[in-house]
Parts: sequence; C-alpha cells; structure tokens
Amino acid sequence: LAMMAWILLSACQFCLPGFSQDAASQRDLDSETIGKLILQLHAEKSRERQRAKRQLVEAGAAAIKPLVEAIQVDDRDRQMREMAVLAVLAISRDKDIADRARESMRALTRSDNSTVAGLAITTLRRLGSSMEQSAIRELTELGARFDGGTNATSNRNEKRYYTVIFGRDFKGQASDLSLLLWIENPTNITVIGPKFNDQVIEAVAQHPTISYLRFQDASLTDDGLKPLLQMSRLGTLEFLYCDIGDESLATLSQLRNMRIIRLYGTEVTEQAADEMRDAVSFWVDYHYGAFMGVNFDRDNDELIITRVVPGSGAEQAGIRSGDVLVQFEDKQIKRPRDFNGTISRNRPGDEVTVVIRRDGVLETKAVTLGKFPDRY
Repeated sequence: LAMMAWILLSACQFCLPGFSQDAASQRDLDSETIGKLILQLHAEKSRERQRAKRQLVEAGAAAIKPLVEAIQVDDRDRQMREMAVLAVLAISRDKDIADRARESMRALTRSDNSTVAGLAITTLRRLGSSMEQSAIRELTELGARFDGGTNATSNRNEKRYYTVIFGRDFKGQASDLSLLLWIENPTNITVIGPKFNDQVIEAVAQHPTISYLRFQDASLTDDGLKPLLQMSRLGTLEFLYCDIGDESLATLSQLRNMRIIRLYGTEVTEQAADEMRDAVSFWVDYHYGAFMGVNFDRDNDELIITRVVPGSGAEQAGIRSGDVLVQFEDKQIKRPRDFNGTISRNRPGDEVTVVIRRDGVLETKAVTLGKFPDRY
C-alpha cells in the first residue's frame, strides 16, 4: 500500500493546475540523454530526482520504451520510481502518449518477472480508480452533472456513472471532455450550448461505452461529425438546433448499430432526411424543432394531458393538466403520433391554434411554440 501511495502521489503531482503534459510541452531528447535521466531518477538528492522525472515526462513517447526496459532489470526501489514516470505518461492529455504508455504497462503485466508483473497490475488498477475519482471531481467542479447508477459486479455493489450532462453553465472547454476517458462506464452524454464545437465530437468518440449522445445548440460542422464513425456502441444520436446540413448525412448514414437519429431544428432539409430514411436500416426522426410543452397519457383512447412543462407555450396559453387535446390547427388529434407528426412541421416561434376539452367544454387556445428545453 505504501508503494502504491508513493507511485500515485508521484503521478498526481503532474496532474495539478499549471502542469500540462501534451504535445506542446514535449522535448526532443535522444536515447542517450533519456538513459542518463533514468539513472538520475535514483540520485541521492530529491531535487535531482524531481528534475529528472519532469524532463522524462516532457520527453513524452520517446521515454516510454527506455523506461519499460529499465523497469524489467532494475531492483524494486528503482522500479517504483520508473513506474511512477510511466504512470504520469499514462494519464497524459495527449491521447497517443497515454495510449502507448498504458499499452506498455499492460505488456508489463505479462512479464515473466512476477515482481514487475505485480507492480504493473497494481499500478494500472489503482491508477484507474484514482484517476476516475479525480476526473469526476474535476468535471463536477467545472459544472458537469453526473447521474449515477449501481450494478452488481463480482458479488459487490459498485457505482457506475451512466449519464453525464455538460450544460450551458459548464465552465471548462470542449477539450476537457477528454477526462471522460478515465470514467469507467459513461453510456449517456448530453452536450448543450454553443461553446461546444467539433472538439467535443473528438473527445467523446474516444470512449467505447457511449451508447447515447445528445447535442443541443452546439457549434458543430458537417465534417466534424466523422469521428462518430469510431463509436461502435452508439445507438441513439440526437441533434437539436445544431447547424449541421445535408452534407452531414453522408457520415451519419455510415453509423453502425444505430437505432435512431433525431434531427430537430437543424439545417438538414426534409428531402435529404427522407432520402436518408430510405437508404438506412435505422429510424430517422426529422422535426422542424417546435415544442408545445405537453405530455399525454398514452394508455388512453384520447389525448389527456398529464403534464404541462413550466414556462412552455402551452402553460402560457392557459392549458392545464387534465385537459384533452382535440385539434391542432385544422387537424383532428386522437393519438400521440398524430400530434407528433403534425407539430413536427412547425418551427419555434410559430403561433398555432389548438382546441382542448375541459370539463366537457371545448375551448380554443392560441399557443406560441418554442424550443425543446435543455432538459426535457
């Protein structure tokens, strides 16, 4: 335990504000210099050891192979210091460096040297748990919201984070979403607001467990969607009020294992959406983006309103829970799909006339339609 605490503490020193191990901070060092720095990790003076550690981290990918070679031949105390540097590289914001360092550590778990294998296994396990907690804490401090779930694993309850919401109040940048890589099982991701651009696509596409993605008012481009093709488990994809257009459908049509794509209030034309629907096996839900703000009892023969969303056009028009929706504009409405199909042709800001029945009396209401709220 003391050994692991030392390694994790050493790694976390490089995770503090002010230190960023990325491509911009790397130094080009030759193999001879890197070899000397590895030797200096074991210098008598702490200052020299810390300087060598920092320079090896700054060397990036070039330091990984020499560190692995040293770990396999040195004694236990030296292995700990060398493994600590490898652990720092494994949590780099540079994905290539992090991937190579982690793969090297996984290779060490298969070493014939049981001491080396045990050290690598324990470091990876503890580092992953520690970094998950750190990533959740950092993202929460930046304004992300986590909705957790619990499932049984190995006869014990372990908390898993299923849904992560990055809202308009998120204080970080799109690049901060790369911290999701350290969270074991995020399956649902919602991203809201114009500050999120194509970088967010690159960040979430790296995570293998995500099955649901929702982008609302995000500043995305057609070309920026291409990393989504890496996401083999993605089954539901929603775009609300994003400026993606017809050219984006060439990418979206290639998504594997997709069940439904929703295009609400985008720049995609209805004709292009219809053509895509005919060409793919999943459902394409195309909608101009209007939102009235009512929920219905779907188990009834008529459209009884069970909820009116606060602040919605329906509430402002005086519609209440318990009212029965009878007519939308000039169309009689009997089933939820009738309502959904009709309102899908309206845009936010449209004023429509609806007829409701309240206590047996028909009433006509003028409703100004709005946008889907951030969390509906």
